[in-house]
Amino acid sequence: MGSFILNFRKLGKKEWRPWPWLLVGLLLILPLLLLEIWVGQSLFNYVSYTNSRNMDPQIQYFEDRRDWEYVAIGSSEAKWGIVPSQINAALATKGIQTRGFNLGLDGFSDSYYAAVLPLLDLPARLPRMRVALVGINIIEQPQLLPHSFDQGFPCNGLLQRAILNSAFAQDYGLYPLCNSQKWPAPLVNALENVSNIVRYRQGLRSLLLGSGNSDLIPIASNGLTQYPDGFYAHKPIKDNQKEAEIDYQNFLKKKVEEPQEFGPIAADFWPTLLAPDGFFDQWAGYFERNHILPVFFALPTNPVMIDERNRRADYLRNSQLMRDWAAERTASITGPTFVDLGIKDDYDPTADFADYRHLSEAGARKFSRELGEAIAQQPKVVRALTNNPIETSTAAAIATIRCNNDFLAFAQKSTLNLVLLGYFKNHVKNTAIGRRRAANRVYSVPGFGLIFEQKAAIVHHFYSLCFAKVGDFRIHSFVVFFTEH
Repeated sequence: MGSFILNFRKLGKKEWRPWPWLLVGLLLILPLLLLEIWVGQSLFNYVSYTNSRNMDPQIQYFEDRRDWEYVAIGSSEAKWGIVPSQINAALATKGIQTRGFNLGLDGFSDSYYAAVLPLLDLPARLPRMRVALVGINIIEQPQLLPHSFDQGFPCNGLLQRAILNSAFAQDYGLYPLCNSQKWPAPLVNALENVSNIVRYRQGLRSLLLGSGNSDLIPIASNGLTQYPDGFYAHKPIKDNQKEAEIDYQNFLKKKVEEPQEFGPIAADFWPTLLAPDGFFDQWAGYFERNHILPVFFALPTNPVMIDERNRRADYLRNSQLMRDWAAERTASITGPTFVDLGIKDDYDPTADFADYRHLSEAGARKFSRELGEAIAQQPKVVRALTNNPIETSTAAAIATIRCNNDFLAFAQKSTLNLVLLGYFKNHVKNTAIGRRRAANRVYSVPGFGLIFEQKAAIVHHFYSLCFAKVGDFRIHSFVVFFTEH
């Protein structure tokens, strides 16, 4: 009997093998792994990354390089109206060789752009960025918006809602603006951080269901070409008269639907925006803290729209208010400047404009050349774009110096003593499709006082750390205290 049991046990051990079960598990898991890899690498070759066919190529061009030295931001008036190549050409006549990108976004007015700007984290994404060209519409009434959907961020606009619910919004940290972060969002967020299938499930669903994405914004009917520098060209009214007239009539209907938008702005509204710590102070302050020069400029709105809304006087008054505000802040190296090329009554109404609001390609090229010539006359712009961003008349100051040749040139000045106070570093997290999300903060160095003039080798040591990846971090700027002899 005992022998039988022993033989039975031996037989049982011989009969049971783990390999079939491992094979079954592998067959179940392997397709998921392959799908995970494919979603991360190839999904957005077939579905929209931004939920906007107009915006997809623009963002792809933006991400293709990190050496943009200035960026134009603003609403569709900026996207349709700013041609960086023309600005570059105008600056080149002054001996300034630079490269810029148009990151204007359709539907993102001054209010919306001010809300998304910190989340885009341009200073961390673009280590060579020195100037921000900020297009503002001075016949509008912008306001500071809440910082998240749970705090009341308005997410009812068609264009804004589509983009802020996209994979682009996920990767750029914009998703909380249109999506609650209350439970179970933290759990979903954790899963999204480890799985492309979960993170990009909306894009995957759109691919499987065909036209299932109701948020998708189609190609603009009067669009011409998306250029690699971010500019999106549009047809002139004369080549698109029927649709331009329909668009204009729809605009006029708003006189009945939104009468408050067709009349003068309250006289005290813009002075409030320009008050200390107001809308424009906060916008400019963001760039100043990152050692980037903000150049605000009046957008080239079609005079037809200005007059239909009875806001020509508002334009002139608000332009002067902006000039006064910028003049009060000229003491700072990176304090804002303001450029207004005036209401474009001299532009051809059917050749230089694409509709009742925006410039056509011809008008955009003309305006951008004029804007480039205007900012080339601004000493601050010239200083920022010619590798001389650090100049001061004070005997002692604290400065942020970027990781480029400016660091060596500034730190080695014979008339300066410098003490390292801290540094900025980026926490870099790569998604499977190679898009970079970074969080920017300053790290202090308690009790760390290295006088660069006495220890020149230290300068080169820290310069060698610039952009070197150590773990998940890259140093991109140093904070120093300096005094002049």
